[in-house]
Formats: sequence, C-alpha cells, structure tokens
Amino acid sequence: MKPPVLDTIIERIVEVADPERTILFGSGARDEMGPHSDLDLLVVKETGERSRGHLVEEIYSIE
Repeated sequence: MKPPVLDTIIERIVEVADPERTILFGSGARDEMGPHSDLDLLVVKETGERSRGHLVEEIYSIE
C-alpha cells in the first residue's frame, strides 16, 4: 500500500474516533503487502458515549 493511502485512512480514523492509539500490524507493518493483502489496523479508544459499532460505522462512512 502506498503511504499516501495509509495516511488518508489514518487521518479519517483520527478525525472520527480521536483514538488514543492506532496500530498497524500484519503484512503492512512488515512491509510485505502483496496484491491481495488487506490492511490491519487496531484502533485503541476508551469507551465513551458512542458504542463500538456506531464508531465503526462512522469511520467507514466518512467521505
């Protein structure tokens, strides 16, 4: 994955979730992504007023 794409994804997550931490893991973190690889991100966020499901919906639907 090209760094600008990853940067855009991280920016969207930060904009919506304001996480304590976002961790890239898997083949992307090892710089071993292939044409069929996915992107593995762990978003660390303390429980707040929004449910996890609602927060995930917001992250995926932002444009």
